[in-house]
Amino acid sequence: MSDCRDSERRTHQAPPSRDNQLPADSGLLMAAPVPGRLVMPTVPRRVPDRVRVGHLHLQVLIDQGAIDAASEERDGPLSGYSDAEQQRIVLAPGAGPDFEAETLLHELLHMCLRVSGRDPNEDAKAEVDDIEESTVNSMSGPLLAILRDNPDLVAYLTATPPWAGGG
Repeated sequence: MSDCRDSERRTHQAPPSRDNQLPADSGLLMAAPVPGRLVMPTVPRRVPDRVRVGHLHLQVLIDQGAIDAASEERDGPLSGYSDAEQQRIVLAPGAGPDFEAETLLHELLHMCLRVSGRDPNEDAKAEVDDIEESTVNSMSGPLLAILRDNPDLVAYLTATPPWAGGG
């Protein structure tokens, strides 16, 4: 539960900076800063249209037709998928904000593995001693780059809907 009053809320208009401020055009409602407290965005504007993952610039789409086709091809329902060759991530429409953000992050993690060149399935076949450590090592660099290169994505993923206690 937020302890700020309505009169203390404002739309963040400051330009992005190195001290992790949100982009001025993020459209997020922010609580007034309280010394010693982290200020979290409360309402995401929308899913980012594009996300950079390593050397790939990916388009992010919400497309039921593409989801239906991929679900049929994979013989089961999908909430989203990523395609490195087509440089896109596709999400199903109509998901709640938290599930939609989780699905986008899930697909971004697949892309981290792809840009790292590692394949956990190949590690398993080769009987790599510590598959978990190998996988995490492969993903940590690309994931850090995603977070640094995509401030709108970070704002979207970390926003808390007001009905969930975020404002």
